[in-house]
Amino acid sequence: MKKTAIYLLVILGLVFLVLAIYYWVTPAGSLPHFFPATVPVRRITFETWIGGTCLGFAAWVLAWFWSGSKPAISAQDTEKK
Repeated sequence: MKKTAIYLLVILGLVFLVLAIYYWVTPAGSLPHFFPATVPVRRITFETWIGGTCLGFAAWVLAWFWSGSKPAISAQDTEKK
């Protein structure tokens, strides 16, 4: 279950980063109608680009932390129990 969540987070991060790049390189008036920020205001597209980038990297960081190794149990920890 945890590996599935990690894979989904990596894919979700990639999707968010691809969408962020698309928002960055496409003028707001040229975006498809189903994307938000179709009004030709550059600020809205920039905020969406920043949001997508942050969400993408946040998903990757979360996947990285979840995929880390578990801390080793030392001999002192086992003696205390």
